[in-house]
Amino acid sequence: RILSNLETDKEKLLQIVLVGQLNLKDLLRSPELRQLDQRVSIRYELKPLTREETGAYVAHRLTIAGGGSVVSFAPKALDLVHRYTGGIPRLINLVCDRALLGGYTARTNRITPPMVAAAAAGLDLAMPRSSVVGWLRRRAGAFAAGAAAMAMLSTAAWLGGSGVQARSGSRPAAPAPAIVTTTLEPPKAGAPAGVTDAAPRLPSGAGVSGPVATSGSAGDGGTAAAPATDRPAANVEGARAARTRSYSVLVGSFRQDAEAAALLDQLRGLGYHVRVGRIAPEGRGTWHQVYVGPYTDIAAARQDEARVRQLPGYADARLTSE
Repeated sequence: RILSNLETDKEKLLQIVLVGQLNLKDLLRSPELRQLDQRVSIRYELKPLTREETGAYVAHRLTIAGGGSVVSFAPKALDLVHRYTGGIPRLINLVCDRALLGGYTARTNRITPPMVAAAAAGLDLAMPRSSVVGWLRRRAGAFAAGAAAMAMLSTAAWLGGSGVQARSGSRPAAPAPAIVTTTLEPPKAGAPAGVTDAAPRLPSGAGVSGPVATSGSAGDGGTAAAPATDRPAANVEGARAARTRSYSVLVGSFRQDAEAAALLDQLRGLGYHVRVGRIAPEGRGTWHQVYVGPYTDIAAARQDEARVRQLPGYADARLTSE
């Protein structure tokens, strides 16, 4: 307390940082340390790491140790690390150290869930049991979803049973509409990330114009063909409208293939689906770009974009569309 009073007109002469376990907070609130507690200007309490933060922490420690591109943890192994340790960094270090020793003994650079389980057993760490409240909440959600589905099925069955049934062998009032599906061409190798102009590819047998086959009743003796209006432009526009967009997260661009491969192994260890794209701008050589994805749901893509940005050195990861 007396040392904290050493200051000039402009600044403090001494900065004091108190670091301790959770009981440090209770100790500072004791009556004899009340004046010292009043001089604490910034307080911060470290919370247990989440599953994503645990994976990023393990990947960071491996990178600092120089083995980020050589040794990797399986996604399910990282799940076990988080469950056994509860996200406490000190326990994460102990479990991963034992698991790495098990990988060395097995002469493999891929840490698997059995290795993590054996490491936790050697440290007398038990798998935490789920709380009764959490179990009831999960069961209640599943029960509510099942009840809603049963209600919908019961309503559909009641509506179907109350309608007028058609006579056997009668022809339907209108032919069933034909469903045309489209598939997207993958991006061409060497194309810049996020840029694609591939036209939709119609499935075999689905022409732009011509007869459309519709299924008839059992008494027709076969299938009936109804002529379709020759409107190629309208059909092409409809196929383009049916095309779905995909999204990816551009994590980094590298000159060397080895650097991109190291990042790929790191992201795979965290459980991400990754790929590499190569571009060659005129006069600038070849760049190896590492992507996470692709995604069809932009919300899921943005969520993983925020997670990837938390990785050390990749805060500039950005979302791209294809």
